[in-house]
Amino acid sequence: MSTTEQITVTYEQYRSLQQPVTLPSSEELFEFQRAVLADKGLARPEMFDQFATRLPSGLFLLVPSQPDPASSLNWNDLMARVELGGKTGKNYLDPKYLEDGIEAPKVPTMLVSVMDGYDRLKVKPAASLSALVTATVWSPRESKLLSEPASLIVSVTL
Repeated sequence: MSTTEQITVTYEQYRSLQQPVTLPSSEELFEFQRAVLADKGLARPEMFDQFATRLPSGLFLLVPSQPDPASSLNWNDLMARVELGGKTGKNYLDPKYLEDGIEAPKVPTMLVSVMDGYDRLKVKPAASLSALVTATVWSPRESKLLSEPASLIVSVTL
């Protein structure tokens, strides 16, 4: 008579068995983001030259200037520019319910200390919102971090 033993492998154990992820250098991340923004027609590559000599370590995000408030943007067009696994994004929000949670910068911006979101997986939106960490904005004109961090929130009013 044989016995069957069930082995349980946790998600953390499974992840530890995977090949390590090689992160790009700051320069590679910068050039990749700049190329994608230019390819999508969202920014000219030279728009971010002011950041090229002062790249932070860790994750950062290049953000082109945002001349219009969230409620006036074409969200169908913007979501169609989002790609993951060969599929494009789709907008299910009515822009009349969107409002800006923060004043968007009118100049190209670099957000530093950006988290990858792994810690927020399987966390309810309400809990994530209450624990949201604010992003830090680098000011190229002042060559320093701005004292007022900008929170990356788009508020939806139902």
